[in-house]
Amino acid sequence: MKTVSEFDSEKLEKVVSEKGLSDKVVLHPTGSGTELDAALRFVLRFGARLRHCPNFGWHAWNGRCWSPNAEPEARRLSMEAARLWTAEAAHRDGE
Repeated sequence: MKTVSEFDSEKLEKVVSEKGLSDKVVLHPTGSGTELDAALRFVLRFGARLRHCPNFGWHAWNGRCWSPNAEPEARRLSMEAARLWTAEAAHRDGE
């Protein structure tokens, strides 16, 4: 069974390749290391639920439309992402 990190890495590599970003983005094999890697993983995991619009702020998907003023949801998801990545790193280190 694949870990979430392995799945994310495969999906990230596919997205990077499809978008023609291979010369601009370096993905670490362990899924750690750069802020860009973390940002890409955040978008893959939560991009369908959360968007940031310049000059308008964070918006969250409520099932029907994008709701404005979603800063609390953005903070909550960023903390969730940090907990998940920490757990995944601990799992990798324990193998």
